[in-house]
Amino acid sequence: MRSVTARRTFVRRPARPAHLAAGLIAVVAAASALVGCLDRQTVGDDPTVKTNFETTVQQTAVDQVDILFMIDNSTSMGDKQKLLSAAVPNLVSRLVQPNCLDTDGVTILGQVDPSTLTCATGTPEFPAVHDMHIGIVSSSIGDFGVSEGGDSNPGNWACPARNYTTTGNLADGGTGTVNHTGNDSQNDHAQLLNRTYGFLPLDGGSDPAAVPDAQPDNYLSWFPTVAGNAGKVAPLTTAITSSTTLQTDFAALVTGVNQFGCGFEGQLESWYQFLIQPDPWASITVTGNTASRVGINTTLLQQRQDFLRPNSLVAVIAVSDEDDSTVDPGAFSGTSWVFEDTPKLPLPTAACATDPSSAGCTSCQLAPSNPECVAAGGSGVATYQTNPPTSGDVDSPNTRFALMKKRFGIDPQYPVSRYLNGLVGTNGSFTVPDRNGEKHGSDGRYAPTNDCTNPLYASTLPNLSNLSPTAATAPTTADLNLLCQLPTGSRQPSLVFFGFIGGVPWQLLTHDPTNATTDAGVSFIAQSSGDDIPAATWTQMIGNNPEGYDYSGQSPYMQVSLVPRAGLQPVTASNTADPFNGREYNTNSTDLEYACTFELPGAGTDCSDTAIAADQPNVYPGFDGLLHSICDCQNTQTTDPVTGKPVDVAPTGPLCGASPNVNQQIRGKAYPGIREFTLVHEMDQQAAANGIAASLCPRYSNPSEAPQGVNDPNYGYNPAVEAIIAKLKNALGNTCLPRTLTLTDNLAPCSILELLPNAGDESACDPSLGLSVPAADVLTRYRQEQAASGNGDASADLAARPVCQVNQLPAPCVNSTDPGWCYETLAQDPGLGTCPQAIKFSAKGAITGALVSLECLESQTAAGDAGTTSLKLTLNH
Repeated sequence: MRSVTARRTFVRRPARPAHLAAGLIAVVAAASALVGCLDRQTVGDDPTVKTNFETTVQQTAVDQVDILFMIDNSTSMGDKQKLLSAAVPNLVSRLVQPNCLDTDGVTILGQVDPSTLTCATGTPEFPAVHDMHIGIVSSSIGDFGVSEGGDSNPGNWACPARNYTTTGNLADGGTGTVNHTGNDSQNDHAQLLNRTYGFLPLDGGSDPAAVPDAQPDNYLSWFPTVAGNAGKVAPLTTAITSSTTLQTDFAALVTGVNQFGCGFEGQLESWYQFLIQPDPWASITVTGNTASRVGINTTLLQQRQDFLRPNSLVAVIAVSDEDDSTVDPGAFSGTSWVFEDTPKLPLPTAACATDPSSAGCTSCQLAPSNPECVAAGGSGVATYQTNPPTSGDVDSPNTRFALMKKRFGIDPQYPVSRYLNGLVGTNGSFTVPDRNGEKHGSDGRYAPTNDCTNPLYASTLPNLSNLSPTAATAPTTADLNLLCQLPTGSRQPSLVFFGFIGGVPWQLLTHDPTNATTDAGVSFIAQSSGDDIPAATWTQMIGNNPEGYDYSGQSPYMQVSLVPRAGLQPVTASNTADPFNGREYNTNSTDLEYACTFELPGAGTDCSDTAIAADQPNVYPGFDGLLHSICDCQNTQTTDPVTGKPVDVAPTGPLCGASPNVNQQIRGKAYPGIREFTLVHEMDQQAAANGIAASLCPRYSNPSEAPQGVNDPNYGYNPAVEAIIAKLKNALGNTCLPRTLTLTDNLAPCSILELLPNAGDESACDPSLGLSVPAADVLTRYRQEQAASGNGDASADLAARPVCQVNQLPAPCVNSTDPGWCYETLAQDPGLGTCPQAIKFSAKGAITGALVSLECLESQTAAGDAGTTSLKLTLNH
């Protein structure tokens, strides 16, 4: 094997600028330790260093992909789930069968054959995914203890446990009775879903039975018989080898989520519990008004262990038509559960109306002596009213989590920064709090102690057989220590993505000042393929500083409001006056104004039709038919302020048909998704820019109106799929180098070292895997940098792992049967797309879980002086 390590001389380099050194440490601290590169120069006698060029690349092509969807299953989500299930074939197809492009990387010449991972004509736009897990969690994670500690009607507001029987058409085509017990759909416990319903869905189709291929852990495993999967351990669920089967199975999982879940949605907390929380709770109980997290959800832990691989690309894709609306159960000394229960909360102090972030903004409950907080007549603290609805200060469950700091003086939700830390860590540290570390300051603010390894960044997940027999109900200290003290793995933040398909007008995401095409005065183009969102657009979406309650600069459509917003079409306008959201409407303070609306497919839904509702009469106490819960254009009841008696009120929102067809719902809607989009924005500000934003309101929901039907780039959620693919394919592709290298005998002047994933010495450098023991001086210098990284125990853990040099192969090596890596140019491999040159591994060339260091060195002569150029890259595979 030819290598530039055959003749070397170490020379002193100019001191590296402090900010550059810090940046390198941050990039390569995948296991909370600096992975040292080959810090050497290959030169002749008396070299003069003319150029010292260094850069970093954070990963090689990805070998495994784990995608977790969070799909809102509250009422009103049915129409969106249907559109999402229709987009599933496109998403799955693009991942496992990427487009084949011509030599210019433009014209599509077909798709990759998933059985060979090659193109008949052209080259793949990115390497086809050949080892993938796909799972779904819902937004329903229970009542946070309301049913134990709530008002005189326990669970009335939150998500009641339901025990009922249904009779109807079953999955096997027959009829029968199914008993539903416990929190059916109201609490999915943040576990992976493979839903079976024993009654007819609204569209009159058959019962969406549990998908056999997803059993027993409720996720799908794409694992075709290809070279890239040779020698791998078979997946724990069925190895799906047909892309058609994968598409069908995934669509069935999406449909099975359904829309009968909790109205207080945990769009952020559900996936956090599943992927990140070290000790996910089994339940929350309230004793003496104080909530406690009880037990360990061992079912979730088992699913997590089987679903999440330590070296995979991880993508979390959330789909919801509302903003995140769950409480931090430990906030305010464990009393935050009342926000999901008590109908009448105390008013805020006056300062909250103008500056929610000020010290003077608080709850009247915390300032009872404040004159503005005294109830009428001097009897206690002033509270919101529940009737009459015309008073404008109704505290409705539909609006409970809107503008909480402004309306209630306190905010009982977790800060978005908690979820950001869970996804990408903080300053190179990948630790999170367990339940004992989720602490709060005297002001009630979240002030955690991050003292546990984040499971998302662990090399192995806990062996559940080592938990105590009582762990599910009463975990011991040893149980909690086992779950907290996990070994750190090699995943880097560049391999973690978060996307949200939610409430934002699609026009905001496509704004293009250079385009003359306009709609209602707003310039736009067809939704882009995940292009970076400009800073000005982010301000329009979430405001100047949403975490600091500063929403200045927001587009009116993204303003959270209980009353009509200034500058938009008034309540007296026609229902289609505004192409963004129809128009504003009189919510009676029991609902929020919409961010966007969209045309429902076909004729929409007749909300006065009792035929469908009759399929499920009284499925649980107080539930009088499905349409009552999911239809926005059904007559509602209110209280006559004069007589005090209930009266029917015709729907007045922009989702309904014109008189006399006011009960015909013809449009769907979405509310501003501020917290979720804030997290996307924060992800987008990270080095890898791994945030994905898309609108839940499609431009075309009827295929007949889309210029290209269901294949139109703006039909349904095709734009969202394209945005997801555009982000992921950057990580799925090759390691692109910033400059061309000079080859000798078709080999680059580079060396690659791999830090193997398991402890041991260099005897593990197996030649059959393309590995050899590095030269002694190179290995010594590598270990010195590793020890000097200043990362404590993590550095010691890495020092216990063997370091091997990887064999370099002549290019191109994509089809090579030998293990190793090669340097390829676009001329040699048009599949590099826009990348002029890249590092690629052969099918057997990369060790899963290894940390990879590369250094390329070239001798140069400039003005008669000999010198070298150093190209230094840090990779992660």
